[in-house]
Order: sequence, then C-alpha cells, then structure tokens
Amino acid sequence: MTTHRNPQAKAAPDWVKRQFTATGIHQLWVAVTTYVPTWAGFLYLAMVVDVYSRKVVGWAFGKCCEEMGVKPSMGTVGDAYDNAMAESFFATLEC
Repeated sequence: MTTHRNPQAKAAPDWVKRQFTATGIHQLWVAVTTYVPTWAGFLYLAMVVDVYSRKVVGWAFGKCCEEMGVKPSMGTVGDAYDNAMAESFFATLEC
C-alpha cells in the first residue's frame, strides 16, 4: 500500500535527511509504528530505537515524546529508506 500524506495535515520537518549516524547515545532516535497480527486481532506497536546503540529506548510514543522535547521528523512519503532502521527491528520481532 502506498502512503499518501493528508494535504490538510501539517507535516513535520525532515531533521534527519537520511543521515542515520550518531557519535554517541541519545543524539538521534528513530521511531515507527506498525501492527502485528494476532489471534485476537491486530496489535498496534510503536517503538523508538537509539541510532548509536541500536537499543530500543521505549515502547510508548506520542504525548510522552512531546513532554521529553523529542522533535518529530518526516522524510519523503512512501519511501522505505527513511524508516528502514526502525522497520528492521519489527521484521525481527514479527518473525
């Protein structure tokens, strides 16, 4: 399915610009939301990964990120490379 951006929604700036590198922890986090099919229906799961350590920083997302000063960033619409690092975690989890 191709992603379509809502033209009425304000897009976040692209702070990362595909520079998925960091020289220390807590400099850059990547996040993604996905769903996992279960017998009871879909489980929606959001996670945040530290780019430097490749460790999962947390599972909660949204309001708590705003409270922590996390700046949202959006790359190009429907481009798999922009969230590939975070998606690779889900590929492992879903297997």
